[in-house]
Amino acid sequence: MGWNGQRFKSSNPCDALNPYKNLDVAAQMLAEQRALGGDWITVAGRYHRPAGGAPAANYRKAFAKHLSRVTGIQMLVTNP
Repeated sequence: MGWNGQRFKSSNPCDALNPYKNLDVAAQMLAEQRALGGDWITVAGRYHRPAGGAPAANYRKAFAKHLSRVTGIQMLVTNP
C-alpha cells in the first residue's frame, strides 16, 4: 500500500485519516497530474500509479468503466 505522508503538513500519520485533509491532498495530486495534460481517465491512471505501466492501465480501464456507469456515456480508454 502506497501512501503520500510527505504531503501532509504535520508529521502525524493520523492526519491522513482526516477526511478533509485527505481530500485536500488528493485534490492537489489530481491537479498536479492534470497539469501534465491528458483527459481525466489518463489523469486518474497517473494519480493511481504515476510510474505508469500495467497498474495504471488497469486502473484507467476500471475508472472508465465506473465513469461510464455513472454518466451513461461510453468512455474511450487510450494508452497515453
